Amino acid sequence: MESAGLLTLCAARAVRMIALAQLDAAVAAYGRFDNPDDLEVLHDFRVALRRLRSCMQAYQDALSDTVSKKSRKQLRRLARATNEARDVEVLIEWLRSQEHHLPARQRIGWLWLLERLEARKAKAYDEIRARVSKDFLRFEPKLRKQLQHYTVVYDLDGQAYETPFTEIIGKHIKQHGKEMERALWRAASSADVQTLHNTRIQVKRLRYLLEPIQEEIKDGKQIIKQLKELQDLLGDLHDAHLHAQEIALAVETAAAGRARRLLEIELEAEIDPAHLRAVQRRNEHAGLVALTQLAKTRAEDLFAEITTHYLDDGAQTLVRRVTRLGQGLLEKARNDK
Repeated sequence: MESAGLLTLCAARAVRMIALAQLDAAVAAYGRFDNPDDLEVLHDFRVALRRLRSCMQAYQDALSDTVSKKSRKQLRRLARATNEARDVEVLIEWLRSQEHHLPARQRIGWLWLLERLEARKAKAYDEIRARVSKDFLRFEPKLRKQLQHYTVVYDLDGQAYETPFTEIIGKHIKQHGKEMERALWRAASSADVQTLHNTRIQVKRLRYLLEPIQEEIKDGKQIIKQLKELQDLLGDLHDAHLHAQEIALAVETAAAGRARRLLEIELEAEIDPAHLRAVQRRNEHAGLVALTQLAKTRAEDLFAEITTHYLDDGAQTLVRRVTRLGQGLLEKARNDK
């Protein structure tokens, strides 16, 4: 979508243009799912759905005359249905990057976990192709039809008033800027995982608001670049926390599986000593514990980096720029009336 000109439009038209552009991006990504060599297709499909959902959440009032509540719920379900595949894919990528950090004896646990995750990823992709793809094919034309028209109300004198896009996006930018500031303040005083995750969501929503108009606002690209850098750091931190939790659960699963294998061998009528020794030697525990520690260390390093650059004074400049931008758009809307 060409962003130039959105700020000259009424809100009803501008937000539909933004939503349709994201829907087009989702359709384009969906068409690549049949290519097994396309490693970015899931990411691109998820991003398009997330952007579309963010747009429909932010501009719900401007879309409510034609976009149904059912459509918003269906979009939420579609976006969430891809979470498992994405989380497993990211963990696999991180695991592969950690192999050189582990000695040979610890790679037993690394390989055990990697094989399990690859199986989960394949299953998750199969579910996306079978269920999510089918749901998307039914959902997309219905939503597209809802987005292709809007209602204009005239008074008895034949005058129509359409809310300018500058007015509603200005309000949203100021609101999200304040919410981001509060989220950053809370994150600075807490290493709580959920608090940091909520901060990332606020940063992401603000970035998604600004991207369609980046060519029309002063310093738009620079502000979006800073938001993306912060969002990426917070995203990496969230992933590191998830990785540590996932591997900690794997420690328990591996221990239970190993105990079960040993018990089965010992209950056999004729115990094969060589087989017993092989199972006893194959211990995933050390590698999984090492991976858990690597994930925790990464989380600590990322939090330190975020604190240094964004949770102290560094965030204030960004917040002020965002606030001024929102105020400027509101003033433009008033002057254009």
